[in-house]
Amino acid sequence: MKKSIMVFSVLVGFVLLPLARADVMPNLTLPPMDGNGFALGSYTSPEQYHALYDSVFRFNTAIHYNWASSFAPPAYGFTDTHSFNSDVHLIGGAYSPNGGGTWIPVGDIYAPALTTVRITGVGPLDYSTEMLGLNITASTPLGTVLIRESPTLASTGHTTLTAVSGGYTVDSFFDVFTEISLDGGNSWIPDSLGPVHVLYECPEPGTTSIGLLGLGLAGLLRMHRRSRKS
Repeated sequence: MKKSIMVFSVLVGFVLLPLARADVMPNLTLPPMDGNGFALGSYTSPEQYHALYDSVFRFNTAIHYNWASSFAPPAYGFTDTHSFNSDVHLIGGAYSPNGGGTWIPVGDIYAPALTTVRITGVGPLDYSTEMLGLNITASTPLGTVLIRESPTLASTGHTTLTAVSGGYTVDSFFDVFTEISLDGGNSWIPDSLGPVHVLYECPEPGTTSIGLLGLGLAGLLRMHRRSRKS
């Protein structure tokens, strides 16, 4: 009876494992989308990165997610440019009224972002990328804050796809130069720390199927060892 349960757990684990690979993009599209037409994963800045605008405004982790559409990437040697709606989450926003002497928290910022990217095929499933536009209008306790991708500096990146069972895994990043306006766009302050480095992140394989698979295999191994001792 116990052996039957262990075998069943292994079989269920193997069946569910492909379905649980949330980190696999089923179709050849960029930005990555899941099989239901929703954004897959997000672009996130590691914790050690943050933006600082002339000791006036700063934020810690930036998350770019929820892109509304995707497209087939270009073939080798070709370039495509696309625009799409998306969202940003800026964590740890703060404002300084005295040049960085003291900082007043303004909380996390959630806002829509119109994004424009250019993608060039540089090899099989290998793409050179550049963010040409990122326009954010956010409501904060300070009023409306505008953030844009720099119109003079190149925000470049790279994307590599790897074919796996069920689709593709994604390795991607951007280095995004940004500017901020606190006066409705009359003046712009560049990020004095340079570009915000964002890495593509995606959920790991589901724990349910992995747990069932591990439990079943461990049980079968334990039973096999006991049978050898007896």
